[in-house]
Amino acid sequence: MRAPPLANTRKFTPIALGTPSAVSRGMCEQEEPSSRGHHPSKRSWLFVLLAISLVGCASDPLVGTWEARTENITAEFVIDDDLRGDGTAFVQEDGGFTCHFDVDAEPEGGGDYELEFRGRRGCSLDEQADVALDGDRLLFDVDEDEWPRVFRRR
Repeated sequence: MRAPPLANTRKFTPIALGTPSAVSRGMCEQEEPSSRGHHPSKRSWLFVLLAISLVGCASDPLVGTWEARTENITAEFVIDDDLRGDGTAFVQEDGGFTCHFDVDAEPEGGGDYELEFRGRRGCSLDEQADVALDGDRLLFDVDEDEWPRVFRRR
């Protein structure tokens, strides 16, 4: 006849292996019973970390490269994950010139943004524009006829 299973099946592992005096003084670490397959593998942990990092990397829909052309202006700018970026506009009038600029975006909700453009390298651009994101199009609400009203994602 077999003896009934013990109610407490926890296993004790000595902290200081090989020193019976440490075990006799009660310096043990208690382990919970485990069975095969309950310990996550390195591959499982890697998958969990990758999934968490992908969720944390969801970027704003405005992030990317935007370009537009009109009769007199060809412009392109890039918005990074921090909603800042830079760009270049080539203006064909007055003999043609290139304007390099920085751009900052401020989300206003519902796909609307306020963009602030500041010229660099001698460009006098200093403008703000309200824009609306419409899929792969960025619609500008500007009064100037010269500036493109629709930019497309590149």
